[in-house]
Amino acid sequence: MHSLLALLTAAALAGPIPSGHAALTRNPLYKTGPLPDVTCEQPIYTTTTYESVKSYTQILADCFDQLWSTKVRKAGIAYQKPKLVVQQGKDIKGCGTRYRPGDTDSLYCIKTKTIYLFSHEVVEGRELENGEILLNLAQMYGFHVQNHLGILAQEAREWRKLSKKARLELSDRLYLQNFCLAGAGAGAAWESLESLYNTPLTTMMGFYTMTGGDMPGYGTAKSRRHWMTRGYEAASPGVCNTFTAPKSRVG
Repeated sequence: MHSLLALLTAAALAGPIPSGHAALTRNPLYKTGPLPDVTCEQPIYTTTTYESVKSYTQILADCFDQLWSTKVRKAGIAYQKPKLVVQQGKDIKGCGTRYRPGDTDSLYCIKTKTIYLFSHEVVEGRELENGEILLNLAQMYGFHVQNHLGILAQEAREWRKLSKKARLELSDRLYLQNFCLAGAGAGAAWESLESLYNTPLTTMMGFYTMTGGDMPGYGTAKSRRHWMTRGYEAASPGVCNTFTAPKSRVG
């Protein structure tokens, strides 16, 4: 699990984007109910060509668009599909910054609403066992939803006014919510995708959330697993309000 969020100013969207502290604690997203039952196209996955990996990723993205567009619109916000960029190579660039392989596996650019997935042979070769591309993409769509609903912008505004300790706690809450939304999205899509993979989704999520261990500002591995599992089990953003959760759940 190596994902980055480019903290740039969010571009304006049509519709009343929530703002103020209530954008975090009482966001209309929380009242939109479970994600819809959709039948997603099952991709054909091989690692023989870069184009096949891109095709697999695009089909997954189309599935997440189906799932999340209904929730964003139900919350009263116009939905905009993210731009998806899948890159390979030694020198990769996203959100105006260059990265080396291993720096991050995925990146979400707030201003341009662009998802970058940085693919390489190791990740591609084990995808059907641990679902790294699937879960990275689910997490990036979580950021995309948070962006639409004003959560990223409000977190950034509040973060600037806080002490170092309080900033870390707020960042924990943001990222743990993101893991919860990712679990909800992956869980809702799983019925359509399950037969493609060699490992249960719950097992893949366990490995994914434990990668990197405890990281200040990103939650502990235990908390990441708790929130991703919570989202998966409910398949609903309604269980993802980390901003009102007790500190014991967001460490």
